[in-house]
Amino acid sequence: MTEPKTVAELLVELDLSDDHVVLIEGKRVSLDYEIQENANVVVLPRIAGG
Repeated sequence: MTEPKTVAELLVELDLSDDHVVLIEGKRVSLDYEIQENANVVVLPRIAGG
């Protein structure tokens, strides 16, 4: 079993900025959220438009 990572640690590991939106099990989470093993994680770029 591995230690849980925070969302911020995952983004660093993936070489992504914290400008991304992270969903865990379909719900938006904060950067300090701890990701549990086997969680469904989606990382999306933040989109702005007019």
